[in-house]
Amino acid sequence: MPVLYFLDTFHQRNLKIRFYKILSKYRFPFPGHLHISPLMTRSHIPSNTVKSKMSAKRVGNSIFKFLRDKLRLPINREKSGIRKPLSFQVLGFGFVPPYKKGEKGKYQLVVKPSKWKEFKAKLKYLTKKTIPASFEERVDRINLLIRGRINYFRPASIQAKLKKLEEWLRNRLRYCIWHHWKKPERKRKNLIRLGIDQDHAYAWSRTRMGGWAVAQSPILRTTITIKRLKRKGYVSLIEYYKR
Repeated sequence: MPVLYFLDTFHQRNLKIRFYKILSKYRFPFPGHLHISPLMTRSHIPSNTVKSKMSAKRVGNSIFKFLRDKLRLPINREKSGIRKPLSFQVLGFGFVPPYKKGEKGKYQLVVKPSKWKEFKAKLKYLTKKTIPASFEERVDRINLLIRGRINYFRPASIQAKLKKLEEWLRNRLRYCIWHHWKKPERKRKNLIRLGIDQDHAYAWSRTRMGGWAVAQSPILRTTITIKRLKRKGYVSLIEYYKR
């Protein structure tokens, strides 16, 4: 089932196009009518779904003439064409089969790999140990990024990716805390405040493991728990996604 779409380059001004229908319970059924994304800032990206390549060519020519002659809009011919669902990507999303029996002809919305990599890179930057910011300021910036990206990616199937990303993010935050404590004596006192007995606190504060290894070890996993991170304002990715 080929997918026909156009990608134009004109800037949005007063033209308002309503979004008819794009998703149904996180599935994209390709019903065969025009879809226009509501997330239009600098370009409008209309797409049309058809059942055959011949139909795609016929519908494509009529849409091209309408945009060119009636609306007088420029068309980017390099980015316009006929695509199959598996090779069709738009606004940071792509499509994959749902891998379920009885779901032939339907596709699952997923996040484009490069967009997910970009999301993780921004989280990595915000959790750099050398950023001159308090832990509360750091968490506020992370929460703003998390809310924005998860709201944007919500239609896609990202729960499994979020679970893995959240575990990595919590360890990054623990690493920042461990680095902020700096000296062994300060680490010992803080571990005691977090409920560790004096013998273990002394041994853990003098560990030769690197900071990233400590963040993934019981030293910080049992002390800087998810509950304590939430008290400092941390927003769980999975919990926010399920709201």
